[in-house]
Parts: sequence; structure tokens; C-alpha cells
Amino acid sequence: MQAIEQLLQSDARNGSKYREALDLRQIGNLSFEIGDYFRALRAGMQSVNLFEGEHAEWPAGAGLGNIGLVYAELGDYENAASYIRRSLQSARKFNDLSEQQRNLENLSDLYLRMGQPSRAIESLNEAARLFTAVNNKEFNIGTLLGLAEARSRLGQ
Repeated sequence: MQAIEQLLQSDARNGSKYREALDLRQIGNLSFEIGDYFRALRAGMQSVNLFEGEHAEWPAGAGLGNIGLVYAELGDYENAASYIRRSLQSARKFNDLSEQQRNLENLSDLYLRMGQPSRAIESLNEAARLFTAVNNKEFNIGTLLGLAEARSRLGQ
């Protein structure tokens, strides 16, 4: 983490806002992985703001999904859903099918946490329609496992 923060400082001194945004995203992702959710949230939001300032809509949109995951871990499901939906909207705008599938799976996980398995199934069915185009076995398995979990909660 320290090396990334040093790189962030260097990029900030050099005036590379795009590189700075990438560094902040990496700090946010690492902070998320170690459970430092407030740091992850700060870094993620700074990253998205910098990307937006550089008119880099695609990475900004992907970053919104990361922020949504942080809010989910903090138990703020409404904000989590809002950010993940915004990321999904961005992925659709840029026809990024992998990001669409990832966001749909993340929404389904969130709906399951909220006790809404029917909504989870809707998201997962939409994600499943992307199987052929995305062709990512990890995503596809995640979608199928999510569908099995949601259906079991509905007693199906």
C-alpha cells in the first residue's frame, strides 16, 4: 500500500490526474480487501471524481460499482444499490458486457442481503443472458450459484 501511495504522490506532483485516479482506485480496492471500508470509500470517491474531471466516463462508471460494494459492506444498501445501478448504466452506455454482468451479479447479492430473492433472480436472469457474449467462466458460475441461492430462498 505504501508503494502505491508514493506513486500517487508522484503522479499528483506530475499533474497526471488520470494516473492519480488509477492510483486512488488501487488504494480503494486494496483498502476494501483488508476491510478498511472508510478509506476505500474515500479513495474510490476521489478516484471517480478525478476520472470525471478528466472526462474519462468509462473508468468513472466502473468505479461507481466499487463504491457500491463498499456501501454494501457498511450495511448502507440503498446507497450501494444506487451506485451499482449507476455503474450498470455506464456499462450499458459503453457496451461493456463483462461489467454489466458483474454489476448485475453485485445487485443480486445486494438483493439477497436485503431479503429480496425475487429481485435477485431478475438481475441474475439478465446476467445469464450475457453468458455467450461474455464467455467468462468465473462470472457464469457466479451467476448460476447466485440463481441457485435465490431460488432456494424462495423455496424453488
